[in-house]
Amino acid sequence: MNAAHFHLVVTHLPIVGVAMAAVLLVLALFHRAERGALRAAVLVLALSAAGAAAAYLSGEPAEEIAERLPGTSEQAIEVHEERAGAATALAGLTALAGVAALLLVERRRIAPGAPVAITLAGAILTSGAMAWTGASGGEIRHPEARAGSLVAAPAGGQNAPAGEADAPAGADREEWEEDDD
Repeated sequence: MNAAHFHLVVTHLPIVGVAMAAVLLVLALFHRAERGALRAAVLVLALSAAGAAAAYLSGEPAEEIAERLPGTSEQAIEVHEERAGAATALAGLTALAGVAALLLVERRRIAPGAPVAITLAGAILTSGAMAWTGASGGEIRHPEARAGSLVAAPAGGQNAPAGEADAPAGADREEWEEDDD
């Protein structure tokens, strides 16, 4: 497994993990007397933050491999890298908020409502940031995921809308149409 493959594998942990933690935090809000959901949510948040850090740290070596491949968008890499930094920081802060909430609740210093709700808000924000980051990562090597892009038609122009059979892969619709003038 090379660095790019590792990066692709590990990036899914925080994306799925933070969303799962949010569901567990909702359960913790509704079952305040039972601490199992809160404990599980904090564990999943901590694992997700570790996964986010691993994904972030493996990003640079993965970039070295990806940038040598044809069709790789340098601009998409830069956007993805910026988003990943913010999402990783949010994951770490949300995990810390979860640990703080758990400690406050376990020591019975405070009712679980507010600390769990704050952690849930962080998890929802982090989950959105992770999805936003993942989407930008997909755009690096998947031109079909890029906004406003056309994917090359199959050989011979089969199944392509009229006039679009010769569009180059990843071509922006406006630029391609301007070139026809």
